[in-house]
Amino acid sequence: MKLILLSLLVFSVFLSFSNATDSFSVGIWNDDTSINIGFVDFNGNETSKQLVIPGFYYPSNTNQTSTYNFNTNILTFIAETVKYKKPFLIIVDCTSWQVVTNVSLVFGYGYVGLASDQSNRNIVYGFYYKSFYENILYGIIIQENGKISYAYQKVFGSYKSSVFNTKTENYLIAFQNSTGSFMRSYSFNFNFINEAPLTFSNNKFEILNEPFPMASVNGTTLGTIPMKWIGDKPVFGLAYLDSTQCHFNFTKMIAYGTDTITTSTQRDSFIFIFAKSVGGQFYLYTFSTLSSSFLSYKLYYTPILSVF
Repeated sequence: MKLILLSLLVFSVFLSFSNATDSFSVGIWNDDTSINIGFVDFNGNETSKQLVIPGFYYPSNTNQTSTYNFNTNILTFIAETVKYKKPFLIIVDCTSWQVVTNVSLVFGYGYVGLASDQSNRNIVYGFYYKSFYENILYGIIIQENGKISYAYQKVFGSYKSSVFNTKTENYLIAFQNSTGSFMRSYSFNFNFINEAPLTFSNNKFEILNEPFPMASVNGTTLGTIPMKWIGDKPVFGLAYLDSTQCHFNFTKMIAYGTDTITTSTQRDSFIFIFAKSVGGQFYLYTFSTLSSSFLSYKLYYTPILSVF
């Protein structure tokens, strides 16, 4: 009887998956000489290109150098020129599929942790660092017109993750320094709220000291956290964040393999994670938060670097 019930549950989850993901998400990917932006199909394994930005590329990392406002359909991201690797702030209206802002940034600086406040103001929070070796992050606020305000906030450590919690309306950043891992919380206009050690529970393997993506849906924040498996092979697990305690509690949702996470997003009760294999191919993992289970793993023909 238990086996029959489990089969019915898995079958119903797959039906829900098919019905819930008829729509597309917005994604970013590169070709040889340009950035492509368009729709990402989770049911299939291809994309629909809507905008090409020539002469730029989007860096492949998990430093969260892009963010999307679901209320206004505004995409904000950091790009670099193909020829000189000069950083630019680019803002795209994904309703009209037009670049509305293209601003040159300080060459040599790095930008991390972009997170939209999901309001009609289109405010984006983030950090920058002047040198990779300095190990100091400086707060920034990006306005809708691309103007950058430099907040009087410093974080002493290296970036790990960040998210804007729409329920509490707080911006969170996780970071690492010589004394451990921590999480800070900020309110409107980068007003400091608190800082506490970042802790984890129920993880089956050792957590790697690497940046990882977080996503917040209806006030619930989920992290896709890399861990070390057998023979140093990476795996990644999904963990819920209790922001009041700065604590991640791992679920049973774990993906085993030798893939490196490029980006992740949550739609309804499904988690979609894109990862790059050691052979350079891209794969899409799908999980269900309803059943806390792994659903599928498939080759994806487009090298998705960011998805929302």
